Amino acid sequence: MKSIQLEDRGFFWTSEEALPNGEVPSDAVPGVLTIDSEGTIQLELDGMFSGSGHPWKVILDDTRDDLKGRTFWGLLKKSSQYVKLNGLFRNGGAARSQGISYVIYLVETCLVAGGPFPDEDLVEDVREIEVDIAGFEEWVSQGELQPKKTPRTLSVKHTTTKPKRYQLDDGTLELRSEVQGPAIPQLKRHHVELKTRHFIVWTPRQPCATADAIERYKVLQDLMILLTGSDRALEWPTVTLGEKSRVATAYFYRIGGKSKAPGLHDLFTLFDHVALQFGELYQRFLEMRRDLGPGIYLYLATRRGMTFYVEHRFASLVWGLEALHRRSKPPQTTALDRKIDRILNDIQLPKDRKWLSAKLAYAGEPSLEERLFDLFDSLLSPLDVKKEAIRKFAKRCAEVRNLISHFGGRRDANSESLTMEAQELSEVLGFVYHLLLLQELGIESARLRSLLYDAPSTFRGRHWCQRIGLLA
Repeated sequence: MKSIQLEDRGFFWTSEEALPNGEVPSDAVPGVLTIDSEGTIQLELDGMFSGSGHPWKVILDDTRDDLKGRTFWGLLKKSSQYVKLNGLFRNGGAARSQGISYVIYLVETCLVAGGPFPDEDLVEDVREIEVDIAGFEEWVSQGELQPKKTPRTLSVKHTTTKPKRYQLDDGTLELRSEVQGPAIPQLKRHHVELKTRHFIVWTPRQPCATADAIERYKVLQDLMILLTGSDRALEWPTVTLGEKSRVATAYFYRIGGKSKAPGLHDLFTLFDHVALQFGELYQRFLEMRRDLGPGIYLYLATRRGMTFYVEHRFASLVWGLEALHRRSKPPQTTALDRKIDRILNDIQLPKDRKWLSAKLAYAGEPSLEERLFDLFDSLLSPLDVKKEAIRKFAKRCAEVRNLISHFGGRRDANSESLTMEAQELSEVLGFVYHLLLLQELGIESARLRSLLYDAPSTFRGRHWCQRIGLLA
């Protein structure tokens, strides 16, 4: 269920009306800003922005020319925070000849800061993005609180390693940790709570746009899904802007997981497993997203807390694996390709040769079963899974996909049994797909073997592998 992250009244104005030192211009319009837990941002104004024209034009004109590329500002009433809004588009309102005309906007990105933003509205102004990885404390497991009690005092010593810093092609990545507790004047109490918090920070070599910083946040979210096996959403990121280092929280629409904080028994890896190569893994994942495209996205789409029909999830996994094979396994000339070329060269009429060439353009490509077997075999054979079992699994997946896609179900109309089979295969496909991406990422073979055979976090996937006969 969605929850409200921010809801506050305030004054809002266009960038053309912005005044120095965070002052509110006289033409600012009152309204309400609302942000929910998925990052749906809505601004409802009790009027119209200055220069928008007649209310009837604002409400009825369906173009976005007057909003495109413009920045809007605001000052909130209760929190006294400043906001910066980009990507507005109209989403309702009312134009009244008697009464108050109003307009509702949906907003793509919203920055919320404790003070005025830099006077200059630079497009590329982000100097740093920091993400609190709350909920992943068991994954990080960095540092230790050591209490020491005497008859009159209680002291706590915190031991931790230095921040981990990694050089990337376009900046640095860093894991920071800190201990938080009550301020000194508040220590006269019966209990004191100390908490270790961990942050992952990306510092670009050159200032970047807010959209680029948000994209890096999404990269980190996807990488954490792969490394931890948990689809828990990361906290909203904070960005540092301008030479004066104004810190703001960034809000934007996202589809986040709803799972609780993972425990040790839930985790696919620990940070200690990847600490030395974490920067390389992050860099490699950036390349994987670019080079493998849907081969990455179609798996991660099933791990963002969304509900799928059984057939939809199964089909998405198979589509993703097929895309992964096409992107990661370069095509090779086969005997069938050479045969087709020989036949085409024997055809006398050019128009017949052209027609048949178009009909046979994809005839030499591997079948779905062959693509799936090639992927599964590259992962599972080195981990001592029998080729016969791998072949049987690939064949079943291809057959079920073809029945769903080309025939709408079983030819005997027994759709219920097909749904149950798709459910079983989806459980195994999701597990094996995850391991394939970890292999592509560069996770060592010993860790993959543990995940396949004995890790507590993969008990469910292992159970389904045994149930369909992929594992003994």
